[in-house]
Amino acid sequence: MLSRVHLIPQMLGSLKPLYRAFLSLKPFILADIGEGIKEVEVLQWFVKPGDKVEQFDPLCEVQSDKATVEITSRFDGTVTKLHYGKGDVALVGKPMCDIESHEESDAEKEETKKEAGTNESLSAGDKVVSSEPSEPSEPSVSSTVSQTSEKVLSTPAVRHLAKEHGIDLHHVHGSGKDHRVLKSDLLSYLDGMAHDGKKSSGPSAVLKQSEASEPAVPPPLGSSSSGSPSAFVRSSDDEEVPVRGLKRTMIKAMQASLAIPHFWVAEEIRMDKFKVFKKQLQDMIAKHGVSHLTYMPLFIKIASLALEEHPILNASLSQDLSTVRYHKHHNIGFAVDGSEGLIVPKIKNVESLSIVDISKEMERLVEQARIGKLSADDLSGGTFSLSNVGPIGGIYGGPVIVPPEVAIAALGRVRRLPRFDENGNVHAEEILPISVSADHRIIDGATLVRFINTFKEMVENPMSIMLHLH
Repeated sequence: MLSRVHLIPQMLGSLKPLYRAFLSLKPFILADIGEGIKEVEVLQWFVKPGDKVEQFDPLCEVQSDKATVEITSRFDGTVTKLHYGKGDVALVGKPMCDIESHEESDAEKEETKKEAGTNESLSAGDKVVSSEPSEPSEPSVSSTVSQTSEKVLSTPAVRHLAKEHGIDLHHVHGSGKDHRVLKSDLLSYLDGMAHDGKKSSGPSAVLKQSEASEPAVPPPLGSSSSGSPSAFVRSSDDEEVPVRGLKRTMIKAMQASLAIPHFWVAEEIRMDKFKVFKKQLQDMIAKHGVSHLTYMPLFIKIASLALEEHPILNASLSQDLSTVRYHKHHNIGFAVDGSEGLIVPKIKNVESLSIVDISKEMERLVEQARIGKLSADDLSGGTFSLSNVGPIGGIYGGPVIVPPEVAIAALGRVRRLPRFDENGNVHAEEILPISVSADHRIIDGATLVRFINTFKEMVENPMSIMLHLH
């Protein structure tokens, strides 16, 4: 039998979990979200003081220099305090909010296990029965919904989309588990409103890509995104807006590009045969789940084939200028006018993707950009960029290289122009302008012209694409 002296620490150890269960205010520390991020901007809170949360429930949405991230709770409990407001900058390693929890953290559970092991070793052969009470069972999702009838189950992305359109999710029928409102439910609701002649207070429900798979021109200053005119209120004071998130990333990249000695070459490409080629592909590709084939997936794949023959354009120069790295994979970025401005997501491993794969990945990235949900991986690791300024009216230009890349191409607006044929007769042709900028430290003019000629050959004579396949 255990002596009374031995029973005292055992009793204290068994009471410690009870003490923690009733008095446990946990500061929720903002963990390192990777990529060396030290601070983030709070975009929105999904909770407020007094709200009950469960493990993995979304707490807030934050934006770093690289991506937008949803922060979820690591334990059950009640939110007692928010340390930051919307628009504030939160520091990694500092508390985001306080949560009063009725369960032990992982560290505390580990400490309790160690204490239990110590108590058991007090007397060999004696069996000690733990007096730690079992944790209360957590309420099911369905019971939570019934208790809080005003709460609508949905993801932050769906709530964000609903907020953009001014839609109350209580009016949307949820087809998911426990009546969760899915994105498809919201889009169907918006589509129904459009058919009924109703208007939401936000932008149009579905983002339709243009023929070149680029978003439309943003509305002019002073007009709302829904198309209805808004009064332009002139202020007598200047306004200072903090530079944060993806905008700050773009500014840093453009600042770094000043160290690159740019030069650029422009050319024009005849599109008549390529238009016929694209139409033939469209008829076949529809069977593979791509309802509308745009030019950009084709141009991205052709750029990859050209990079195979001119790999120096898919390279990068070390910071100390001592080595050139030739990248095995073609991670090609394309410009998208997203919710945070112009951004350049990357399609990874284009050299091994089909036209169908590229089309589907572009659709995913454009949608994620529209709702501001691109990940850090979507925006990093690029080796070459291809921009399309044609849909907004651009023709030629000098695109700016995004370090550590060493080249970038820009496609302009296709125009029908008079040109001479082989017999000297004037006729109309569809002309695509292309401008390519390169880093003159490792790429010379002749190499850049050869790359453009390879790209041009495949567009003007689509059958020649077969000659470049490996």
